Formats: sequence, C-alpha cells, structure tokens
Amino acid sequence: MNTRSSERYGEALAAELPALLGRANAIAPNRVQNGSQRGEDDGAGSRRRQLAVVAVRKLATLWATGRRRAALSWWLYFVRAGADERARWEAGKPGAWARRIHLLTLDRAERVELLTHGSGPDAVAGRVAGIGITCGAQSDFDDAPETDSGGAWLSELVNLADRAAKELAEDQRIADAIRAQRKAARKGKAA
Repeated sequence: MNTRSSERYGEALAAELPALLGRANAIAPNRVQNGSQRGEDDGAGSRRRQLAVVAVRKLATLWATGRRRAALSWWLYFVRAGADERARWEAGKPGAWARRIHLLTLDRAERVELLTHGSGPDAVAGRVAGIGITCGAQSDFDDAPETDSGGAWLSELVNLADRAAKELAEDQRIADAIRAQRKAARKGKAA
C-alpha cells in the first residue's frame, strides 16, 4: 500500500485541525473564525494548511456521497493514529493496526463478537479485512474530487471516531468477560 500521499494529507490535517474547526480562536483570536480561513491568518497560506484544506475537501466528498466508512477509515488511519501510533501497532503485533481499523468501523454487536476471537481464523480475517478497508479508503480518498462544504460533518466525523475508540475499549472488556464465561462453561462440561 503506497501511503505517502495520504500520510502527508493526514499529518497536515491533524496539525491544522484546531484552526480548521475554529478552535484556534482561544489561541489566536480574530485569526480563524468558525473554521474559515482569513487572509490575516498566518497559517492560511502555508503548504501544510493547503494540504489540510484539500484533505478536508476530499473527505467532504466521501462523506457527502455516502462513503462514510471510507472517510472514517481514512481518518482513523491517517489522521487520528499518526505515524508513531501506526508504528507502535506494528511493533506490538503485525497487522494489529488493520484489525483495529476493521473493528472501529463495525457496529458494536458485531465488534464484540469478533473481539471474543482474540486469535485464530477470525482474528486473521479481521486483519485482512482491515487492510482491505484501509486500502479501499485510501483509494477512495485519492480519487475523490475536492468539494467545498461547511464544517458540521467534520465535527460529526471527529465525534464518530472518538466514540468508536471509546466503545472499542469497553467492547474489549465485554469480549474478555464473554471469553471467560465460555472457558468456564467448557471446563464445566469437561468435568
């Protein structure tokens, strides 16, 4: 998977997100208002800001055309995780990032069921699915034209990613409890 272009866009977007969402007002009042750029904004003309704006416009296309899973997957991998986090995922367990992306894009019930399979064919299938999802999202992002849009959907995307990450930790605890119950039931049958 050639990720260089998406990495540049994702890193720029991660760095510029506070300004693009209008959260930089507390830091630099009157320079950024409601997520829109102003000429006097020192960062408005920077290459990084330009890359971030292009990324937002491409994501806006994905979001507006109903490819929200692709937008979420791209966001999770290239913006939210960042290079250091992706490296940690890989150092701990090859393919772990892919399984995590797959899990984060699932409905909760399906996620809990897959989490009960920490190893074996279901875990491998999750990694394979995650790689496919991430590659597909990158391709969709690369091919997406730029669309001007308001910022409400971007806040929704950020909240969706944050909520999914929080739910994943809770779902892992639920899956651990289910595995423990299943193991106890098997021991009870064997006795």
